[in-house]
Amino acid sequence: MNYNLSPEERFKQKNIICFGVVPGPKKPTDFNSFLYPLVHQFQQLYTGVNAIDGSRQPEYQHFLLRAFIVAIGADMPAKDMLMGLSGHSARHYCNYCEARGIYSSRFRHMYAPVMPPNPSDPDWRRYDPNGLPIRNHHKSKEYAAHVEATEDTEIIQGTGIKSYTPFWDLPSVIFPWSYSIDSMHLFYMNIAQYMRDHWANNFSPRLDNQDEAYHISAADWTDIDNSIDSNDMAFPLAFGDRPRSIFAIRKAAEWKTWVKVNHCNLLFQSNSN
Repeated sequence: MNYNLSPEERFKQKNIICFGVVPGPKKPTDFNSFLYPLVHQFQQLYTGVNAIDGSRQPEYQHFLLRAFIVAIGADMPAKDMLMGLSGHSARHYCNYCEARGIYSSRFRHMYAPVMPPNPSDPDWRRYDPNGLPIRNHHKSKEYAAHVEATEDTEIIQGTGIKSYTPFWDLPSVIFPWSYSIDSMHLFYMNIAQYMRDHWANNFSPRLDNQDEAYHISAADWTDIDNSIDSNDMAFPLAFGDRPRSIFAIRKAAEWKTWVKVNHCNLLFQSNSN
């Protein structure tokens, strides 16, 4: 995407520069081999290449063209690969900080509590959500280079960095901030549906929260679903398709609509009443 263009223009098909397409169904065995030509060209464009602008007068046609990769967007699994990280299910799960997760052998899952239930356990850490230990660009690059040269498992397990990607060779890419956050996996396919299950007392493992103020009864959920289907609910097509019942939602786009549109609509109706 050419960020020199306005948001109204940069995402049009005619303005998108396609480097390549992976047809699937599986990802390439050596994905970095496909990135090296791209990185090599952007290394040249970082210092500048001579170019000609035919729309200018002859004496002004020659200029130095520069281009920089400033942002890398991907969903969460692909971003882990592009960053050379072990992944969101690893002990060092976070792309942006050095917080360490806790593995539950009972549920066979890695958890990330900021306040451990058992502070006496030496393997558990307490974190301030407003002051997390952020990953450092230079230190992370040293770890990645060391792992690439030695395959040091202690570094991999201790940092979550498992490989050196070609993007490390571009001065314009700052780790981890050049890699955008994946709102689909982070929020719409996780937090949104988890909160629904929590409010409905349908979370796994099941919690006895029916007496809590935030619990929404089955009858109230039915009323909410009926309000979505009601013709009185304004829903412009520009916002997307009208969602189904909240318990039938499966796609991230539906969760996004529910969170950003339906929730606001229901609050407006509640305040009006």
